[in-house]
Amino acid sequence: MQSLVTRLNKPVKSGLLGLFRIFFGLCLVYELWYYTDIDLLNMGLRQPVMLFPYQGFEWVQKLPGKGMEVLMFLLILSAVCITIGWMLRIAATVFFIGFAWIFLLDKGLYNNHLYLFILMGFLLTITDSDAAFSVSKKRHRETLPAWQLMIFQFQLILVYFYGGLAKINPDWLYNFQPVMALTEGQSKTLGLYILVYGGLVFDLMVGFLLLWKPTRIYAMIAALIFNITNSIIFNDIGVFPFFMIGSLMLFTDPDNVTKWMNRSPAGKKAKHQAKSIEVYTTPKPLVILIGVYIVFQLLFPFRYLLYKGDVDWYGEAQRFSWRMKIQTRDLIEFKLTVLDYKTKQIMELNPGQYITTAQILALRQDPQMVLDFAKYIEKDA
Repeated sequence: MQSLVTRLNKPVKSGLLGLFRIFFGLCLVYELWYYTDIDLLNMGLRQPVMLFPYQGFEWVQKLPGKGMEVLMFLLILSAVCITIGWMLRIAATVFFIGFAWIFLLDKGLYNNHLYLFILMGFLLTITDSDAAFSVSKKRHRETLPAWQLMIFQFQLILVYFYGGLAKINPDWLYNFQPVMALTEGQSKTLGLYILVYGGLVFDLMVGFLLLWKPTRIYAMIAALIFNITNSIIFNDIGVFPFFMIGSLMLFTDPDNVTKWMNRSPAGKKAKHQAKSIEVYTTPKPLVILIGVYIVFQLLFPFRYLLYKGDVDWYGEAQRFSWRMKIQTRDLIEFKLTVLDYKTKQIMELNPGQYITTAQILALRQDPQMVLDFAKYIEKDA
């Protein structure tokens, strides 16, 4: 245990985490610009007459008046501050809470990379990624405790590995579903074999191969090909594959970034002025918080084991579990009818009068949303 603690608190160069903070901040700026471009606040949150909150988060409601516009402005400002490294802890906290607030308003907004952005925002609140490449000169220092880099590596490896575990099921391995549906494949071709079994092996192994220096370059090449392929095949994953490609920097040698920095006159000067720190100590409350976070991330995706039946068919526990592209249905027709018990009349209902296309598409994956919608229609009628 003492050896583990020593390794976690061992100093590593701060430049690598600083570069990742800039990259992550730019991804946030892009994502928020996209929300503004599609007018998410009005078209996605105000236009539908009902939203589908997550169980336990029904208290998360749309802010009154211009509150949502103010929240969006604060999110954009926080993303810029994260990018340049100004008041990072405050900016990261604003982003974490504000982005999660919008995210939790409606199930129709769910996307795995948005959930990952929220988690990364939280990790920024407890780390010192502004120690390099930031405008906050007082925060600059040459090294950081190793756990601050490793916690980001852990989160990314978890996404890949749990995505691989979810693929170990008969539908994926033997029926090639939902890959055949997603690619509109008519038969089990060589390409489908590569997508199905290659994707499985990649997800399960790539994280560990990235950690091991002799295999790191090969794992990076594989990750580059894998994510570019995903961006071509799937049109609903947004910036996610490019974020995963950029995040590969977290598995490079931090010393290489420092060597690059020290080539400039300013870097050479900083190198002579920097003070060497042999070991760090992490406050106990922070250790407990990190421990709780890790345990939650490890266990929560397995909550599907508490449900009966095949969750890949009826939709329980699919979100927040990295079960990516496991449950997919083509929405050919969606029809709702309402029975008036008094008049014995059956009337066809147009769901588009009540909810958005994104919400309708989410209904195909989540029967609970269909039930919630039916209850709303019953009450509204």
